[in-house]
Amino acid sequence: MISWDDESCSRYSIQPYILAGGAGKRLGLDKKNIRFNGKTLLENTIETVENVFKRKPDLVGNNISPPDQNNYKIIPDIIEGKGPLGGLISALLNRKSHTFVFTLPTDLPLITENEIRILLTAADDNHDAIVFRHRGIIQPLSGLFHHRTLPFWKQRLAQNLLSIRNGIKILNCKFVDIPNSSSALFNLNTISDLDHLRKLF
Repeated sequence: MISWDDESCSRYSIQPYILAGGAGKRLGLDKKNIRFNGKTLLENTIETVENVFKRKPDLVGNNISPPDQNNYKIIPDIIEGKGPLGGLISALLNRKSHTFVFTLPTDLPLITENEIRILLTAADDNHDAIVFRHRGIIQPLSGLFHHRTLPFWKQRLAQNLLSIRNGIKILNCKFVDIPNSSSALFNLNTISDLDHLRKLF
């Protein structure tokens, strides 16, 4: 088990954000409010992030109702309807003095604290972003994004180039490969995904 207190992690200041604005159009449901393992996906994601960082993450998105609203900072998407890119830019705009922002969406219900810690130990000021990769496929929404990338993402938003994955391919990015057999990056997008998830528990 890798500890967040390891020297390799503490060299950089990192602010955690949960991207909770997913509309869930393919599901026909608001993803963050889906109940899984006795809690909503939002509650599960908050718990996982808090256990790693030992502090509360900020929540990015619209129409968010955390379990205790008084204890969480809620940041609305900078421009509504622009998908995860709007959430990432909102996080970077609110980072204060942190070197990196860490983002995690609510639709990765099987990711564990250990995968997050592995990602955090890969923090490197020479790279613009550090993200997971599984079987050669980039997972663009769970990662570390350097504060210097904000102008790049704002420019892409202005050009309506909304794919974070395509943007990452342009940046100087480091990839953290997850074993092929791992289900940590299982992404909840469809009803069949939801059925599969509920069969696991």
